[in-house]
Amino acid sequence: MIIAIVLGSCKEKEKRDLNERINTKRHSDSLMKTNLASKINFTDTIKKAFKGTIAPDFKLETVSGSEFQLSSIEDKIIILDFWGSWCVPCLRDFPKMKEYYNRYKSKIEIIGITNLDSKKNWKLSVKKHKLEWINVINEGTSDPDLTYIYGVESFPTKFILDKDRKIIGIYGTTDDFYTKIDELIRNSE
Repeated sequence: MIIAIVLGSCKEKEKRDLNERINTKRHSDSLMKTNLASKINFTDTIKKAFKGTIAPDFKLETVSGSEFQLSSIEDKIIILDFWGSWCVPCLRDFPKMKEYYNRYKSKIEIIGITNLDSKKNWKLSVKKHKLEWINVINEGTSDPDLTYIYGVESFPTKFILDKDRKIIGIYGTTDDFYTKIDELIRNSE
């Protein structure tokens, strides 16, 4: 309906151009969905990232250019922090994350996973905010994109994993996240 209204107010050449862009976008979206669906089974994959399940393993590039694999972390509570250098709430949460990391770094490991970012902006942000924990980039080129595997719909999204990599909580920017970390540390002592 909106397309019809817009087309009604356009000149013929503009109508053809707009129709072409709409059809190209539809074709592109269709190809992307088909391509992605052929690579992963959404239902099975996203089920893996729900509370109470084992977190899917992954390999991504670190700031230094080496490869990091989630399964390499042993005997620690793991926090997966999906963020981006463009995300104001993500950046605002760094001081408290740093405080918790410094307080509990012998018992927790934070994995910062930047998304929808350029390598340049990601590396500058890690340096500027002095993020000492492991930082990796999810460029959206992994097969499939990690945000699909974990069902991330907004940023920041934080997953807390127990020492067996079982997902025990999924959080945004709420104090519940920090309360849960305190609780887990107390219970592990």
